Amino acid sequence: MRRVSAHHRCRAFLPGTGRAMITDPSPSLDPWPQGALRVVGRRVTRASATDKVTGRTCFASDVALPGMAHAVVLRAAIPRGRVLGVDAAAAMTVPGVIHIAGPFDFPLPPGTAYSLGPSFRPRPVIDAEVRFVGEEIGAVVAETPVAARLAARLVQFDYAPQPAVLTMAAALAPDAPRLAADGNIVGGGDVLSAGDLEGGIAASDVVVEACYATEAQHHNVLEPHGCVAAWDAGTLIMWDSSQGCHAIRERLAAVFELPLKRVRVISEHVGGGFGSKITLKPYHVIAAQLARLVGRPIRLFTERRDEFIASHHRAPTERTIWLGATSAGRLTFIAQRVSGQAGPSALFARNAAGAANGLRLHGCPNVRAEIRRVLTNTQAPIPFRGPTAAEDIFCLEQAIDEMAHALAMDPLDFHRRNIADIEPFTRLPYAGNGLRACYDRGAAAFGWNWRPPQDADDSVLARGIGMGAVAYDGTLYEDSQATVAAHGDGRIEVCVGLTEIGCGADTVFAQIAAEAFEVPVDLLHTRFGDTHATPRSIDSTNHSRTTTVVGPAVRAAAQALRALLMERGARLLQTEAAHVMQRGAAVARRDDPGVAVTFGVIAAAAGGVLSATRSREAAPDGVFQAMFGAHFVEVEVDRRTGRVRVLRAVCAHDAGRVVNPLLAESQVQGGFLQGMGMALFEERVTDPRGGHLLNATMWAYRMPGVADTPASIRFVDGSVPDISNSLGVKGIGEPPLIAAGAAIANAIFNACGVRIRSYPITPDKVLAALAGRSRA
Repeated sequence: MRRVSAHHRCRAFLPGTGRAMITDPSPSLDPWPQGALRVVGRRVTRASATDKVTGRTCFASDVALPGMAHAVVLRAAIPRGRVLGVDAAAAMTVPGVIHIAGPFDFPLPPGTAYSLGPSFRPRPVIDAEVRFVGEEIGAVVAETPVAARLAARLVQFDYAPQPAVLTMAAALAPDAPRLAADGNIVGGGDVLSAGDLEGGIAASDVVVEACYATEAQHHNVLEPHGCVAAWDAGTLIMWDSSQGCHAIRERLAAVFELPLKRVRVISEHVGGGFGSKITLKPYHVIAAQLARLVGRPIRLFTERRDEFIASHHRAPTERTIWLGATSAGRLTFIAQRVSGQAGPSALFARNAAGAANGLRLHGCPNVRAEIRRVLTNTQAPIPFRGPTAAEDIFCLEQAIDEMAHALAMDPLDFHRRNIADIEPFTRLPYAGNGLRACYDRGAAAFGWNWRPPQDADDSVLARGIGMGAVAYDGTLYEDSQATVAAHGDGRIEVCVGLTEIGCGADTVFAQIAAEAFEVPVDLLHTRFGDTHATPRSIDSTNHSRTTTVVGPAVRAAAQALRALLMERGARLLQTEAAHVMQRGAAVARRDDPGVAVTFGVIAAAAGGVLSATRSREAAPDGVFQAMFGAHFVEVEVDRRTGRVRVLRAVCAHDAGRVVNPLLAESQVQGGFLQGMGMALFEERVTDPRGGHLLNATMWAYRMPGVADTPASIRFVDGSVPDISNSLGVKGIGEPPLIAAGAAIANAIFNACGVRIRSYPITPDKVLAALAGRSRA
């Protein structure tokens, strides 16, 4: 564990304090011209690479403060009921135990509630009501992690169990216990629709109907969930493994009824999140309150087994899909009935099921989806890389392949005939749609040569090819600020209020600022992940939007600072701004270029730092931003064992302007592998009687390993210009996962003629499908 000086780590960098600074609102910027860029679009190695591989990078789990105590969360052992009493006598005899808190004596502040906002009913972080196995019902504080864990095992709870519902089928039964006053379907259900469904059905020459299912998928991040909390003269300071330092700060301030200036969150580098760390969780509040209660810093990080509870999961879903098409291969209607497991309350129900992104993918005029988010006494779902979209498109793109097969048509040709020009619900044109380029370039790179399924082939190893496409909403905008500062020692610093979760955002923003400054990227450094050191750039790093939301603000701030440096440099050179020019990181006289002052000298003359803060330009009206992509894969199916191997993949994506192709490739490869895990390996096994997870370990919960990785995962850039922001960028973090599953499932069908509609497609399912076809 790395020991970090509390004094050193708590010193604040406050932009605008003791320095010259401009904070005017940003005007709309002209788009960057194609082909005229020097830094953006180049393969730049991520700035933190060396520090990470040599162990110098400091994560929240590395922080050790003087006098720090350790906490372990106590979790419920029943799926539903109430805690009647706590027996902590044996636990208190463990040497080193400092305090044990249960649901009755945990002294929460009056405003303490776990809520995401006004649309969700808040609930206490810890109370006596139990809603699922593993729910937080107390905590142990001790001098060492070992003592805390040992004591936690000795705490005994007395429960009053209540009837629980552990599956969607049980929750929807007429006699099911009600988990909410209005029933077990959150809000009674939702409907998405556009066009004339009945007219689309009437116009269909062919109709396909099929049922699909997806399993829960766990995030399994390498750095566990947790934080270190300390109080300093009434200020809460938290070193946190989260995806959004400003989001956590704002919610902690609300919980503890503190002004924002009295809460500081430091979340610089994170060892994985994938959506599981985007918002406040009970452990944040527990750690902060325990630190205040015992008067010492508290370290609270979950153990690996508890990660399967603390991180939550992607929701399991079930859906029936109906498709209609003409004999010429044009879609006439898409209809879905979707159910997703929402957990015990409406708090995270929006993550349980969705259908909008799939309905945006194809140019179908008539669409409808009925969505049920079903309450159960299980963990609540939380965003996981492409939340609801992955489950949706994994299934819809299989149905599209089934329609192409019913029409005896190449699936690629069918996709090309159904490219969307407008978003179906807003009726707005897309700000940029590179889907056709993804189809064309991806197919060419893959060598697509489709042939009908080889169901009559009796070879042991069967090979097949398949494809799947993706559309993903890119409109989750918010106000964003960025600061760019020139320092007296010559450094140029980009300050952004976000967490670097491993995607290389710090490198991307340095490239954007370097382009605006017209200087080498090596001269820039990105500062991030500290609410006292950065402006509020984004709520949290999620939804493939970090570059889209924050990048334009970085560019605007860099251009504003460059103009300010030219103006101040002209003063130092005793001439007018029109009579100077930039020479690298210096300002020079036009009539005598040898007479110059560096940016560092200019900043020193301004008091040591010269900075500019700018906001993101407003998103344009009249267009809809979405990310698009298409995957092409080849698989091998072993008919004896049912094992499926993905041999190679080509992933074509429209991400707008790609700032750093090297980082984009990394995102595509990692996303594809996570999608492959969801498609072939990962499933949660739960005891249907008691609600306990039965495979809550890394060895029991199967994930893809090195031996499962395809020989080639190739990224193909299918981008077209996007007009929704001045950079022309879109996201690329989530679509590679979303497009993977159906492409693999469709390739399995192409290899051996069996259609498996329940994910993950495990060997036992393959063997059962092959045996069923043989009997038929």
